[in-house]
Amino acid sequence: MALRFHKALLLSCLLAFPAHAATLRTDLRTSFQLTPDSANDGVLSADLRLKVMARPAQDMFFETHLVESQVLQDAAMAPLARSDLDYRLAGLDFPHMQGTHGRGVLAIDRLQMRLSKGAADWTLGRQPVTFGTAFFWNPLDVFRPFGTAALDRDYKPGVDAVRLDVATGDFSGLTGIASFGRSAETSALLLRGHASVSGWDMALQGGRISHGFHLGGSLVGDFDGLEVRAEASQFWGTDNVFSAGGERLLEDHFFGVAGIGRRLDSGLQLEAELACNTLGASGKSVEARARQAAGYMPNLGRRMLAMSASYELSPLVSGRLALVHSLSDESFVFQPDLTLSLADEVDAVVSASFNAGRSGSEFGGLENSLFVQIRAAF
Repeated sequence: MALRFHKALLLSCLLAFPAHAATLRTDLRTSFQLTPDSANDGVLSADLRLKVMARPAQDMFFETHLVESQVLQDAAMAPLARSDLDYRLAGLDFPHMQGTHGRGVLAIDRLQMRLSKGAADWTLGRQPVTFGTAFFWNPLDVFRPFGTAALDRDYKPGVDAVRLDVATGDFSGLTGIASFGRSAETSALLLRGHASVSGWDMALQGGRISHGFHLGGSLVGDFDGLEVRAEASQFWGTDNVFSAGGERLLEDHFFGVAGIGRRLDSGLQLEAELACNTLGASGKSVEARARQAAGYMPNLGRRMLAMSASYELSPLVSGRLALVHSLSDESFVFQPDLTLSLADEVDAVVSASFNAGRSGSEFGGLENSLFVQIRAAF
């Protein structure tokens, strides 16, 4: 049933492309990560993304992304996180190389059709769904969110969903999303409303998500030149979800973030956020590590602090310094990164991670690493 749905949508896209001039774009990303202190220290990956977009009519839009991924590394490949199976009817991934030291996968990451009628937009198929206003942590972003330390955030993985957006004003609207997993427990039905009042952007959302119910809201505004952000959610679990080792992966919890930001006259952008996630642990916890490995929480710690400073050194070079500190166990990670524009639509990113803390802490057991990525679009 799930594969028939995706095949029908793909056929609709392919039939629409000859009917109107289609746009074809490619995106190539080659990355290398080095962990000098490890015996298994090399990870080389390359992603080639083919994007095809077409607008056969003024109120109709199709988009599909085909992604070829190649990964080679000296260590055994990590398995998929359990949460990677949520909100997808079928795995549109087709492995053609699989081994203990590498893999190759061709995947359909996006396959969506959008129809517009007046103030309403319908989006059907595999699509990225992003909510949230905070920078490091997003309690409202329930559909396959990025990790705290993710460097590449240009393309968010898609989920299988039907989405309806209705504009109720210039700065207000309603959104309804039905996302389908392989079972009712891994599916979602979410309603969201947003509005702007006296210069403050507000949002409220709630509904059924994977393995429970979710209610959350956000507030963003400017106070005397200082950007203020607040975002929070409450989760009520309905299913008993356990790891292979017997650890309980989900339970009722609160996740909140408060942040501030300011751009100085010099162009320096400063950000700071404080997060509290009651699903986390206040100290060492096997259960918390199991939850993080399954993808159900971004960090081990219950209380986290993050700060960053970014600056455009020149029109072609920008830099950023970020510090993430676990207030639960006093460990931290420091991440400097540099982005260079090498040519038109060709960028290079160089980043490093320096970890410190006691053995068994959030960041104390992680190795320092160097990350280099080349991005090219053509």
